[in-house]
Amino acid sequence: MHSKIFLSAITTWLILAFSLLFSGLVWYWTDQLVLQRANDRFAFQSQDIKQNIIDRMDDYQSILRGGVALFKASKSVEHHEWKSYVEGLNIQKYFPGIQGLGFAQVITPGALARHEALIRSQGVADYRGTTLDRRPLNTAIIYLEPLDWRNQRAIGYDMFSEPVRREAMERARDTGDASLSGKVTLVQETNHNVQNGFLIYQPVYRQGASVTSVEERRAALEGYVYSPFRIDDLMQGLLRSSLTYVDFHLYDTAKPSPASLLYAYKSKEDHFAYPATTALYDKTLELDIDGRVWTLYVHTLPGYIPAAEANLPIALGTVSVAFSILLFFYLRSLSHQYQQSLQLTNKIASELHNSEEGAHALLEYAPDTVIVIDESGIIQTCNPAGEQLSGWQADEIIGKNVNSLIPSPHREAHDSYLARYLESGEGHIIGIGRDVELLHKDGTLIPVNLRIGVQRMSNGQCRFIGFLRDLTERVKIDKALKDRDLLFTSMINASTDGLLIADQTGKLLEANDAYCKYSGYSHEALLKMNIRDLESIESSDKVSLHMEIVNGKGSDLFEANHRAQDGHLLDFEVSMTYTNQTEQPRYLSFYRDITDRKRYQDNLSNQNLKLEALVDARTTELQQQAAELRTQYAFLEKANRIMVGRELDMIALKQQVNELAVQLGEPARYNLSFLDKTDI
Repeated sequence: MHSKIFLSAITTWLILAFSLLFSGLVWYWTDQLVLQRANDRFAFQSQDIKQNIIDRMDDYQSILRGGVALFKASKSVEHHEWKSYVEGLNIQKYFPGIQGLGFAQVITPGALARHEALIRSQGVADYRGTTLDRRPLNTAIIYLEPLDWRNQRAIGYDMFSEPVRREAMERARDTGDASLSGKVTLVQETNHNVQNGFLIYQPVYRQGASVTSVEERRAALEGYVYSPFRIDDLMQGLLRSSLTYVDFHLYDTAKPSPASLLYAYKSKEDHFAYPATTALYDKTLELDIDGRVWTLYVHTLPGYIPAAEANLPIALGTVSVAFSILLFFYLRSLSHQYQQSLQLTNKIASELHNSEEGAHALLEYAPDTVIVIDESGIIQTCNPAGEQLSGWQADEIIGKNVNSLIPSPHREAHDSYLARYLESGEGHIIGIGRDVELLHKDGTLIPVNLRIGVQRMSNGQCRFIGFLRDLTERVKIDKALKDRDLLFTSMINASTDGLLIADQTGKLLEANDAYCKYSGYSHEALLKMNIRDLESIESSDKVSLHMEIVNGKGSDLFEANHRAQDGHLLDFEVSMTYTNQTEQPRYLSFYRDITDRKRYQDNLSNQNLKLEALVDARTTELQQQAAELRTQYAFLEKANRIMVGRELDMIALKQQVNELAVQLGEPARYNLSFLDKTDI
């Protein structure tokens, strides 16, 4: 006995150790999952920023190529034609961030005056071209639309006179491709809200000229279609949405430095001003755009991982540890009670064989309820613990049928249980513990664990000894564990079952991948729907009934049909929970596919119907055979009566013959000594 107790204690401590180890693993796995999800989200956001910039610059390059095509299609492009072309593009609406679309003409030495006169004749009366006529090559901005007050400041400016712009223009001239300039300050800037800028150039060559070599391209150059950009305006139009807890910096070089900072999203200083350890994640990406390399440095800000996700590992770990400790104390208590009950049971069994007085003493001080009944179910003994548990005094309950302590429907069947055991020795719960309910005197139901033993008396009769332990506290603990399980389940964000979250109106707020796969709807489509849109007409009334139960009890488990996008019905087992722990009450529903189970149940139902039909047919056959046997029996009984009557007549005749023989002085002819005179 002591070794069993010792082993039980070791087992309890081992369970605690493994539970705590599992709690640590739950914390670690959840923490890694949260970090991995955050890292994946950050990688996607970083790549999205890069791709947005590249896609937008490709769009701008297309605009420039369109401007070049306009010059190729015309002998000359007048100012009003260029203005109409740019207005038709509606760049301020469809290409936000671009400052304008212009054309810079190449001015050869000595042609400045003729150039100015030509532009003035086109309606620009106050036009003044470049005054730098000493270089072999000059350029002048002659068109720049929309011609607002900023762009008017650039008309006539010789961009070839500035080294950064000139490098990009020469690269465009020699390659024939679009060319991105380095960081500059646009001539459109004023002293207010000065922004970094850059330009993109697309060369325009003389019509019909050969441009297969660098020398031919230089000789055929007529000008540049170009666009100036203010970087802050560009980024405001480029970013599709606000980036929460993410910052990035754009550098005009492959090797970032503070001097090469082109744009800072949130913090207006370059990232070199911050220690590297302040960012949870960071990434450096290179963008090769129109012959120039930009460096994009993206990093997270404090609070990037939402508090709900960041606290999830701690919450799950805490819940797991609390559950482990609760389970430990529960098992210890259960083990201790079991050992006490086992010791008490053995002691009571031994004493009952030796002395009724000793048994009575044990019953008096037993912590568990002990009730003894006879073969008729009449209570013979009830100890003080039983009085306290049932609410009946011993003198009140002794002599009553034990059915008075059993709630329906088991009460009505209890006598048949006893009769079956006494007849066949078959008992479902004899010697086996079972959780049942005890009917208290005041009508309340008390959860108990019932163990029944059988004592065979010397007179051949049986007594049944029931040991009942109050499980009220354990039921409370079980309920607390179930509540914890519900909380634990609601915190799980991923499931192989389908998951829908809806508000009180039924509008879907979230759906997981499993439900999308079941239904065929996309995640975006589901979030535009109401849960009633998914319920089939066949199950809508049943679902409404269960919704009332959920609203009243907080949760319910039921079966329902949903209709998939392609129209076929989905068989689900629905576990729905109503929670008001959030700011707005929510319905959490898990959907498990039970198509196979429904198919199995249908098959089983069909088999049962076939079996019932077979039983009915066999019953009819047996009834017919019984009727035939009754007919034959009646015939035989009638024949037997006839034969018996004839035999009695013969015996009477033989008696008369014997009597006549005696009267004549002769011996009796027939031996009838076997007859009793009273038989005739």
